[in-house]
Parts: sequence; structure tokens; C-alpha cells
Amino acid sequence: MPTTDKKVTSIVTRVALAVALAVTFVLPLGYWVIAYNDFSSQLEFKARVKATALSGLIATLPEVWMYAENRLQGLLTREPVPLDTEAVEVYDVRGELLAQAGKTPLSPVLRRSYLVYDAARVAGRVEVSDSLRRIWYGTAIAAALGILLGGSVFIALRTFPLRALRRVAEDLSANHAKLAESSILLQQEIRKQQLATERAEYLAYYDVLTGLANRTLFLERVAQFMRSAAGSGHKLALFLFDLERFKNINDSLGRPSGDALLKQVAEWLTRNAGNANLFARIDADHFAIVLPEVKRDGDVARLLEKTLGDFLEHPFHLNDAVFRIAAKVGAALFPDDGADADTLFRNAEAALKKAKARGDRYLFYTQTMTDTVAVTLTLENQLRQALDNEEFVLHYQPKVSLANGKLTSAEALIRWNDPRTGLVPPGQFIPVLEETGLIYEVGRWALRKAIEDYLRWRAAGLPAVRIAVNVSPLQLRSSGFIEEIRQVISVDANAPAGLELEITESLIMEDVKHNIASLQAIRTLGVVIAIDDFGTGFSSLAYLAKLPVDTLKIDRSFVIDMTAGPQGLALVSTIINLAHSLKLKVVAEGVETEEQSRLLRLLSCDEMQGFLFSKPVPSEIFETRFLAPLPDRATLTQDAQTSS
Repeated sequence: MPTTDKKVTSIVTRVALAVALAVTFVLPLGYWVIAYNDFSSQLEFKARVKATALSGLIATLPEVWMYAENRLQGLLTREPVPLDTEAVEVYDVRGELLAQAGKTPLSPVLRRSYLVYDAARVAGRVEVSDSLRRIWYGTAIAAALGILLGGSVFIALRTFPLRALRRVAEDLSANHAKLAESSILLQQEIRKQQLATERAEYLAYYDVLTGLANRTLFLERVAQFMRSAAGSGHKLALFLFDLERFKNINDSLGRPSGDALLKQVAEWLTRNAGNANLFARIDADHFAIVLPEVKRDGDVARLLEKTLGDFLEHPFHLNDAVFRIAAKVGAALFPDDGADADTLFRNAEAALKKAKARGDRYLFYTQTMTDTVAVTLTLENQLRQALDNEEFVLHYQPKVSLANGKLTSAEALIRWNDPRTGLVPPGQFIPVLEETGLIYEVGRWALRKAIEDYLRWRAAGLPAVRIAVNVSPLQLRSSGFIEEIRQVISVDANAPAGLELEITESLIMEDVKHNIASLQAIRTLGVVIAIDDFGTGFSSLAYLAKLPVDTLKIDRSFVIDMTAGPQGLALVSTIINLAHSLKLKVVAEGVETEEQSRLLRLLSCDEMQGFLFSKPVPSEIFETRFLAPLPDRATLTQDAQTSS
């Protein structure tokens, strides 16, 4: 029986038992109370009647007490008394029995008395007693009837409610079962509807075969990425990826093999990118890819080159055979090639069609972009070859003291001596070195070459001067840069004295706390540090005082403005005074006129560097022209200007 039924049964039983007990005890108890009170009243009445009669007799015959026993006995016997159960006794004021009538009643006995008076004076009392056995017998009969009635009540109260409750419980249970069954059926139906809805929604936004987004969902995601790109001010790229010879595979190996290939391609794409939300299958053999952030156009081309190369090398397994699949890509960039997702997608489609028609592996929608990327990739390959073929050289530009015109140091500037075109301007290849990461290797080469030249000059007995080498942002951010410096200067004990690192102000301020720690570590190696292009990075004066540097180089733009008006002159004067207050040496860059040199000398600038004295020259010319025994500044300047 369920727990609830047991509780209900227990409660009903207890209630029935309580009512039955009440009935059982109330009936005999009620009979006893009523019968006892009635019996007691009768005895009191009889005692009062006899006492009243005796009081009247005494008032009439005062001498009755002289013959008390005989007279009183006669008086008592004249009253009809059921002598078998009742007794009447007369007592004087002393409590002595004067007369009695009737037999002594059986125990238990109930006694009632009434006073007898003689002229308003208590003369005695009359006591009437009788047995309570009749009441007991009646009470016993009432108790028997109470037990019978209580039992009947118990049976009735326990049986009928439980039957009714059980019927109600059975009905409720049946209804509950029906409701539960209906609820299950309803839930099953709702679940079917949910699954159908989810299935419909899935089919509306996803490709069933690959699990990638379909065209609709992909364009929605592209639109979201475009809003983010527009807000952040960066570019976005959209690619359409077409599998070559897919129709041949489908026709020759069957559609199941074609489906298997599509699944493997989808898995390869998402595995390599790590984010399935960037991909979609938009046609039988077409996939779409979005690159949410493009920092430099060259990044897109390198990504395509690497992706297409890796894809072609990847083995796809179909019917126990290995296949190498090629692909073609059409690319479009936001915002250049479209302001909305649909336009960008259509332009990527146009680029893909053109790539397939021309046989190119990939094309950008904008022809100039394709041409620029081609030039960039060609230049990147040439720079890699230049590094392998040792085509990079260092040119040195001298720095001279404004006080005496003597050579103090030199700045090493990287040049590319392309055997096909000759010297390439730094602005054409330095950005590519930084984009491709080649700046790490070229930067290490420049450090080693500068130290090598410095030590060679010392070994040759020339008055070698400290060489300043520019540090790129990628080098300074590298965790191994400090160790590279340590290795470069470890070749000779004199090497640290010959090296100075020039770091742009804007680069230092990118992560000033980290860079302060890095510069302190470099400075402990004995290497001098200079802030290059000062005035362009908006340094905080609080941080400037903490920077572990030795030299401050004024940007050439301030030197040019110095002669344009008093404000420019005042600004340069302020910079020089600030640097000197911080115990820093000041070098002015880009000095091209005598007027600039004169003003800088008047402002107590320490050194200058620029075409006025010499343009950057190859190391062999620098050796013969500037490392010979130094004449005075006028002679050096005249020679330099003559050679220029």
C-alpha cells in the first residue's frame, strides 16, 4: 500500500477509535451520574420527611424522649420502608443511636441525613441509607450497551470513510494515470515539434553534409564582422574556395566518395583555422572563408600562399586511394571591394571566376591589389634570397660634436644591394622585412656586422667610434632579444663599448614598463641606449625621467621647423634643456644647413647628424674618410661636402 494510503488509514482509524471510546465511556458514565443524583435526592427527601415528622412529634409531646426507643421505633415503623435495602436511623445530639428501622443495606451504601429540632434547638438527626448496587447494575448494563454501541461506531466510522477514501483515491489514481499518460503524449508531441523546428532551423542555416554554415548564415556572420571591422578601422577579407576536379571525382568514384571528400575538406579547413564559424559550404564544391581582421594586405597573400600550399600537400583518402586536391580562390577585401556582405560576396565570386578562367591559383577582386600582392610576394622571396646571398650591407652616417667638429660616433643603416637593380631604398624593403618577420634575422645580422666592423677597426689601429644600430619593434618585443645582445657582444671584451642601440620614442611608449625593464637589462651589459625620433611619441615626462637611456635624438622635423619661426626654435631649446637636466646627451638629426648647425650650437646641443656633414656611406669609404687621424671640423666638413 502506498505511504499516503497508510497515513490516511491511520488517521481514520484513530478518529474512529476516539469516537468509539467516547461513546463507550459516555453512556455508562452518563447513566451513573443521572442515576446517582436521582438516588441521592430520593434519600435526602426521605430523611427530610422523617425528620420533619419527628420534629412535629417532639413539639407536641416533649416527653417522647422519655420513652424514646419504643415511641421512636413505633414512629419509624409506621412509615412504609423497603426494609430489604433501606434503613432509617435516629441519633440524638450526642450521636447515640436511639432507634432504627429496616435491615442494614448491602455495600456500597449511600447515606443522607436531616436534622431534628426541638423548639428551634437541634435535638438529633434522622439518617436514611440504601445500597448503591442497583445503580451499579444499571451502570454495568449501560457500559455493556456502550461497548456494543462504541464498537458499532468504530466499525462504521472506520469502514465507510476508508471505503469512500479508497474509491476517491482509486479514482484520483486512475485520473492521474490518465493525466500522466496524456502528459507524456503531449511532451512527446512537443518534443517532436521542437525537433522538427530545430531541424528546419538547422537546414535553414547549416549544410547537412559538412555541418558548416550555409550561405545565409555565413553572410549574416560576415555582416557582423564587417560592423566590427568598420568600428575598429581595420580591413576584412572574404575568400571563395573552389575544389578543382571535384566533378571528375564525383563522376568516376560516385557521389558517396564526393561527399566523403567534402567532409574531409571541411574538417581540414576548420582544423587548420580552429574556428568553424569562419567557414561555410555555399555550393557543391565551393567553400567560403572570412578573415575578420586584416592588418596588412601582405598578410592576406601570405595566408593564401600557405593555405593553398598546405592544402595541396594534404592527402585525402577515398576508396583506399590517396588524392591530392588543388583549389582556386577568389578574394575580396572590405571596405575596398564592397560596403556590405552581399556585395563583398559577389565580388569574391567574380574574382574566383576570373582566377579559374586565367588559371591563377588565386586573384583579388581589385586588379591593383592582385598586382601589389604579386610584387610584395616577389619582393619577399627576393629578400629571403638576399639574406642567404649576403646582399645586405651597412652604410654609416657620422655624428659630430657641435663644440669642436670632431667625429664622435656613427649610425649604421641597412641597405640592400640588389644585384639586379642596385641599391634599393630602405622604404621599399624595410616594411616588408617587418611584415614577414625577416627583420629578426636581418636585425641580428646588422648587430653582428656592426660589432664585426667596430672590432676590425680597433684591430687595424683605427680610432674606432661607437656604432648605433636601430632596433625594430619586433626585435624589442621578442623575449630573446636581450640574450641576442649578450651573444653578439660576448665575442670580445671591447664589443659593448662599440655598440649603441637606437630605439624610437613611440616604440618605448607602447609598453613603457616592460621596455624600461628590458632597457635596464641591456644597459647592464655595457651597451649605450638612445631614444630616436624624440618628440614624435608623446612621452610622459614622468616616464622620461625613469628611462634607462644615455642619449636623446631630436627628430629632424623639429630641426627643420627650428628655422621657420620662434616657436620651433623655442621647442628645440626646451628639448635640449630638458635632456641636459636629465643628464642626457642630445643629438640633432637631419641637419642640412649651416643655419641649423649655428642655432643648435647656440642652444648647446651636443652633437649633430645629417647631410650637412655627410650622407650615409659604405663602410670602406667611412673608414678611409672618417677613421683616419681626424683633422679639424672645418676640414672634415669641407671634405664631406666636396664628396657629396
